[in-house]
Amino acid sequence: IRRPPRSTPKPSSAASDVYKRQVVAGGAGKTPTVISLSQKLINSKINVHIILKGYKSSATKSIQVNNELHTYKEVGDEALICSAIAPTWVGKNRSESINNAISNGADLVILDDGLQDESIVSNLNIIVL
Repeated sequence: IRRPPRSTPKPSSAASDVYKRQVVAGGAGKTPTVISLSQKLINSKINVHIILKGYKSSATKSIQVNNELHTYKEVGDEALICSAIAPTWVGKNRSESINNAISNGADLVILDDGLQDESIVSNLNIIVL
């Protein structure tokens, strides 16, 4: 668990935030970890939303992924996979996606790959090696 020192207060959310993080560039299993964690929390009756930037996504503003409307080019393939498990938000601005998730009833927000974003205050950090 890591919390970087901050000189100025950073925004916090009304919902709990769980960050799944990795120090490996790819292939460490972070998306399967997000899916597994989300399923366990959903089984515990927690309203989980997933936040991704959307690797190679064309989405600039935060959008909720809809498998019926969006393609992998619009939101990224991982977002399509995650949206089959829990409400999933994609956008370049994680804070905007978190706020959208909270506005849509999220009790807990899981960020896929949020380690680098020090602008977000987290309650728990998980590093996947």
